[in-house]
Amino acid sequence: MKLITSVVLAGALGLSMGVNSRAGEFADRHNAAVEASAVPVAVPGGETLTLKQDYSTAFESVVSALQKSGESVVVANRDSGMIATAIAVSGTWRQTGTRTVITVIRDGKADTLIRVEVTKQHRFKALQTDPWGDPSIDTKLTHEKTGALQKMLAP
Repeated sequence: MKLITSVVLAGALGLSMGVNSRAGEFADRHNAAVEASAVPVAVPGGETLTLKQDYSTAFESVVSALQKSGESVVVANRDSGMIATAIAVSGTWRQTGTRTVITVIRDGKADTLIRVEVTKQHRFKALQTDPWGDPSIDTKLTHEKTGALQKMLAP
């Protein structure tokens, strides 16, 4: 009888350990999905403006203009030309995240094209945080941001 009880207990412990490890795997996958959904992504569309500067100077000008306006620059990759700000989160349970994604494009030796997108993403935050939804462009905020950048970058 003792042998059967110990085998049953050992099996139950092994089963519970397996359940915990699977729960940990689910939590790890969920956390990875939440983190991956917060990565800045360029969305087709937005507004463009042209600067009469070379690529390197224009890139530095845009980054410094964003920093002067009080935005936190999270990504500034000169090779890909992508500049992204941190997500500004509003709301409690149903959250909306707003971020600016700027793409700097070479357009000849002396001209540089700047594409501005202000994207919005939504998520639900209750007992556990859901991943951010797909980003969509907010045309009104994009227009305002493009105008503000154009004023700041004007010679």
